[in-house]
Amino acid sequence: MSVNKFKLVLLAALPILAGCASQQGIQVRVMRPAPVNLGQYEVVAIDQFSGNGCSELSDQFTLALRNARNPLTGKADFKVVDRQEVDQMLDSLRGRRGKQWDDEALAVLDEWRSADVFIKGEVLSQEVDESITEDEWTDREGNRHVTLTRQCLANISVLIEATDTEGDQVFDRVTFQGAASKSTEAVNEEPEGIDPGRLLVTARDQVVQRYLKRIMPYEEYVVVHLYKDGTFPGLQIGNGYAQTGAWDQALEAYRSSLEGMQGDQAAYRYKALFNMGIALEYSNQFEAARKLLRDAYALQQEGQILRELQNVDRREQEYQALLEQGQRVAAPAR
Repeated sequence: MSVNKFKLVLLAALPILAGCASQQGIQVRVMRPAPVNLGQYEVVAIDQFSGNGCSELSDQFTLALRNARNPLTGKADFKVVDRQEVDQMLDSLRGRRGKQWDDEALAVLDEWRSADVFIKGEVLSQEVDESITEDEWTDREGNRHVTLTRQCLANISVLIEATDTEGDQVFDRVTFQGAASKSTEAVNEEPEGIDPGRLLVTARDQVVQRYLKRIMPYEEYVVVHLYKDGTFPGLQIGNGYAQTGAWDQALEAYRSSLEGMQGDQAAYRYKALFNMGIALEYSNQFEAARKLLRDAYALQQEGQILRELQNVDRREQEYQALLEQGQRVAAPAR
């Protein structure tokens, strides 16, 4: 390619490069509502699990749900009763007679019957694969060696259903996978063994934790794109505040930049307006955020601004769901 042609290509690419450089992506921590709100129920029953390793999974499941706390309230959303424990209790009572048997048995059965929703699961697959690989090599003295690597991988797939008390209506049905691996290595000898049971515990716990995120509010990080411009340092200052979650300070910095965008610089006001809209959006001031984002779009018709307007609608819906999921304080978990 000739020098002149190279210059033309470079010049043509400059606007694209400049456009990319005018935006900054930051990670922001947000609270998400539970997709399936079990917090609306008083009592949740862990019903029968089936499949290979179902008893161990049921135990982990029950313990995790009993220890779970709604991050919005710091308290348990519901009481948990377990089918396995109910069966064990009834078995221990079968040898008794008289009023004591009746009172204790009725108490156990009443607790089970008080459940508002039943959760059951099926272990679709549970596998542990182990292999040893050999890697031959020669040291500086010309001696031949073999490095042996033991690799162990545990996989589990679980179907989980939430049903009404009669089991006729399934209102949630989901499949989760979990996996855990470990390796050991040795030279010229057998590598240390690996406990597959511990790997299965980790794989099952992944399934449990993924289900907890489905039934309770949870935090996660999202990437938010903001405008930056070296001509207006207030934008960058505001972005720094935004990265720490200090949205009020970020808003003031963006507003200061907006006030300085006069005359020939007024063409860049959309950047400050957009960033201000973001700050209001993540401060849960949704209508004010929409107004500023619309003002920004009126000055600069960019797809990013339209997408953010849609995101405001989604965040407002999530915020309303979070308000509902944070209002109820259930009885302490058993």
